[in-house]
Amino acid sequence: MPSVDDSLLCPGCGASLSRDDTVCEYCGRKVVVTGVTLKTANRAVFKRADKTIEKIKGVVGASENSDVLAAEAFNMLHRGQYAEAARKLDRAQATTNDPDVVFYDAVAHYKCQEPYELDLDEAESIITTIDSAIALNPDPQYFYAKAFIIREVFERRFLNYDEESQAVFAKAAGLSEGDKADIESILSQ
Repeated sequence: MPSVDDSLLCPGCGASLSRDDTVCEYCGRKVVVTGVTLKTANRAVFKRADKTIEKIKGVVGASENSDVLAAEAFNMLHRGQYAEAARKLDRAQATTNDPDVVFYDAVAHYKCQEPYELDLDEAESIITTIDSAIALNPDPQYFYAKAFIIREVFERRFLNYDEESQAVFAKAAGLSEGDKADIESILSQ
């Protein structure tokens, strides 16, 4: 039997797959592993996300599992249900140290309001959450998002923040233009 790659999951039931699998042995779904980007794969998965999440809940058996909560929240983010996603990610973040869960919790809270309507204390809390994700994994995308929020919430209002957006943008050095555009599209209202 081929070795299982934990990063490959069946889009039908969430079971682990190997790169050689053509059919999921658990749900029987035909599987094609290609060189598509993560963004493209996510778009395809979100089309069937509700069904997939229900199957995952059936396998895991708990709706308070941080992975299940995060999957539900990511689906809600994709559909524009930011407040609901924020609540689920708050619960998921309480039981995991996954930097993506922490980061997207901040994103969900940020997306709940227009940047110019965002209370400054809430904005600082969002940035603190992004700093927590950075502490777990200093991903340049997290730095870019942090700088973007500083610029949109503070600097566009001509308010000072502890850090300047340009200094934080510099910490995202090496980030491709495509990745920058993806982060901006995620955070844009």
